Amino acid sequence: MDIDGSEIMRGFLKQGLSYPKARELAVKKIGGQSSVADCRLPNDTLAVEYIKAIMRQRSPLVPVAVRRKGSAHDSMEIGGTDIVSAGYIRRILHDRQSLPQEYIPEAAMAVFSKELESLSAPADMANAERAVLYRIKTASLSDFARLPDVTEGLENRLLRAAASAESSGQFLSAAKSKRYTMSRLRRILINLMIGGSVSAVTNPPPYIRVLGFNKHGQQLLAAKTNTLPILHSFAEISRQFPLHAAAEQAATTLFALSLPEYKDISEYGLRKHTPQLG
Repeated sequence: MDIDGSEIMRGFLKQGLSYPKARELAVKKIGGQSSVADCRLPNDTLAVEYIKAIMRQRSPLVPVAVRRKGSAHDSMEIGGTDIVSAGYIRRILHDRQSLPQEYIPEAAMAVFSKELESLSAPADMANAERAVLYRIKTASLSDFARLPDVTEGLENRLLRAAASAESSGQFLSAAKSKRYTMSRLRRILINLMIGGSVSAVTNPPPYIRVLGFNKHGQQLLAAKTNTLPILHSFAEISRQFPLHAAAEQAATTLFALSLPEYKDISEYGLRKHTPQLG
């Protein structure tokens, strides 16, 4: 049964409940009190979406639950654990504080330190604020309507929020409600920036792009058990699948604009050839 499209789910949403809370109550009402622990947790919500995708695609993948240890998702608290959230580490990087070496593996610490020193990190859309605000202010109703995650007339709310917004933060705050979570709105904003559309999401890239491989990976590639073409060159993707290539180039450009100092990162995001690792 499709929980999200059920009358029970819609009923809870009409009561003004948040989307995660409405889903949790709908699952419990349909499947029983013991059928789910807590669908409000971000990782549980993500797991549900993975399982739905597996079922929808009739994939042979078998999902395995792994207990999360340490801090909760995006928690800013350490809480006496030796495992902190990625959100906590991102906040430290954003504030350019001293990196907490006890929580970061040595190899990762070396990468972080090098990127921070060269102003190649952290990426923050606040660095591209004027460009983001320009796109928000010039978007039409149809521009919003074609974006993934925009349903039930949300494009009207987005257009109203855009008209009064003086920053991307104001735009998101004005559009947010219990029904439309901040994470959903952020995805919508990024898709607006890179030209994403419902058709692009429902029709994934008809190819496999290899970003890098080692000797074992080379053996797997040589086995040719895949059903999709394997492409190593971005130029080749541009020739065969120009719409997907344009979206990838737009995403790479947005990432570059979000760095503390703009850099040409095409050697990473838009490589002409696939590097062999190790």
